[in-house]
Order: sequence, then structure tokens, then C-alpha cells
Amino acid sequence: KGEQSIRQTVQVEFVITKFGTIGEVTVVNPKEVHPALAKEAIRIIKEGYGWIPATFIGQKIDGLARQPITFMRSY
Repeated sequence: KGEQSIRQTVQVEFVITKFGTIGEVTVVNPKEVHPALAKEAIRIIKEGYGWIPATFIGQKIDGLARQPITFMRSY
């Protein structure tokens, strides 16, 4: 209330499978952000494409990634 702008950053952790698809997605800081923003951040990650899987000794493997997503609104 009384703020001129709002800014929250959702920390999303997710698995990029060896096939380049998204596996499990979780919000690392759910108590620090509005639930609607956490839900939107998960949707953004799940609908993303073009993920490149990790490799180990030349073989594609499942990998864990963390991505901050910042939501801002000015009044």
C-alpha cells in the first residue's frame, strides 16, 4: 500500500531432462513471493522450449537448473 512500484523475484528450480524437456519444477522461495507469481513462474518454465541438456563425458544427462524470474509493476 502506498508503493509506486512492486517487484518480486521468484527463484525456480527445475530439471532439464536428457531429451531437452522440462521435468520437475519447484519454487525455491514460496514464502517470499505471491502465490499467483509463483504459479506464473512455473507456467513460464514449463512452456519454455529449446532447453539444452547437460552433458557428462559426451553423454546427455538430466541436469538441475535454477532461474530467477522477476515480476515488476509500476503505478
